[in-house]
Amino acid sequence: MAIGKEQFTLKQIMNKIGMKHRPNFIDNYLNPAIAEGYVRLLYPDKPQHPRQKYLLTQIGH
Repeated sequence: MAIGKEQFTLKQIMNKIGMKHRPNFIDNYLNPAIAEGYVRLLYPDKPQHPRQKYLLTQIGH
């Protein structure tokens, strides 16, 4: 829901939902959402890309 129809960095998503602990957010929220197909990476071949952003998939909408 925090992503909507836009694309955001990890930090931007965390700020929108009020989370501060990055490892907890990644392990408990972001990675499961990616694995289930709700969220995709802007640069899927380079997960550590410096300008990486996250977008909702069709399933996520």
